Amino acid sequence: MNDICKVFWALTIGLMLVTGCTPDTKASKSVVKKSSGNSGHDHDHAHGPMGGETFVFGETGINGEWVARYGDNLVTFYVYGEDKKTENPVKANKLIASRKVTEVETFDIPAINLNGDMASRFEIVDENFAIAMKTTGASLEIEIDGVKHSTVLQKDPHAH
Repeated sequence: MNDICKVFWALTIGLMLVTGCTPDTKASKSVVKKSSGNSGHDHDHAHGPMGGETFVFGETGINGEWVARYGDNLVTFYVYGEDKKTENPVKANKLIASRKVTEVETFDIPAINLNGDMASRFEIVDENFAIAMKTTGASLEIEIDGVKHSTVLQKDPHAH
């Protein structure tokens, strides 16, 4: 290999090692390129309006986002309408999250700012739950009018 090729490959590999990312030529057009505050580069997943990770409860049209402040062991959940950006209160007073490592661990995530029996924000301060969101993710469930809806939250791709 000639010297120019060696320099090119050394620079390319060095850049990939420094950034920790490789270019994604198949990135979705729906990607919101917004810095989450702990990352200096874009990712191939969408962020919500609060800069957190988005999710949807199946085919319900109930969209959401979760944002973690690991230094405070705080995880906040927002429930949005179909536009995925406007808070949409639902008739629920808590979310239930669970994960299984050696046994099932369950977390109640109470509603905050309840307006009657409607809420669009849920919050938990719990070290074990914060660790779960950094390392394994969790299953998330909401019950609205007696009907349970669930989704799986992947671990935080920004947690290091």
